[in-house]
Amino acid sequence: NPNPMIQITPFPKLHLAASSDKLYENMNYIQFKTLPAGNQGRAGMYMAATDAHILAWTPVDFYIETTDLPAEFYIHNAQFKKLCQSKLQYVTFNKESQVVLLHDKSGNVYDTMLYMSAEAYNHIHRYPNYASIIPIDATELNNGQFHIDAKRLSDAMQIFAAGCITMNFRTDKRACVMNYSDTEGKGELQVIVMPIIKF
Repeated sequence: NPNPMIQITPFPKLHLAASSDKLYENMNYIQFKTLPAGNQGRAGMYMAATDAHILAWTPVDFYIETTDLPAEFYIHNAQFKKLCQSKLQYVTFNKESQVVLLHDKSGNVYDTMLYMSAEAYNHIHRYPNYASIIPIDATELNNGQFHIDAKRLSDAMQIFAAGCITMNFRTDKRACVMNYSDTEGKGELQVIVMPIIKF
């Protein structure tokens, strides 16, 4: 079957981490990319988004039942919202036309979504290599102050569902990393919130 159906769990609201600024169109997209083990975590496909203030990433295999996906592709933040709908049960990838069909629990197609191949995307934009900028080690926040814009923090919190959130302050990289895991352990979403001031 050239278009196998992929069952998914609704994705976290990663589009909230992506920029909506049309002057920075390269940050309007969510990146899906297969990576070796590294700063971002274990080997596998990850999705990531940033607006240069918030960076969020998570393994894709927590949310889908198969890895029959392109090795790298991009979805615009306006389109990505469709993957967060609770009625979405399956997706079908048409790699030739670069279209994702969204299916309900009865298997009916109720919407479609465009995605962009890595080749097409990189021809238009230069996208940051998220795996290389994710901090490695946490450090103690020793007698310092860490100032985070309230709206940025609120945006980051909205990406998470109900669960446990741990905040790790990383003074050497000037970022706070928020690690999320839900009560069933099905989820490994991490968000970096960049501070305004640190001293």
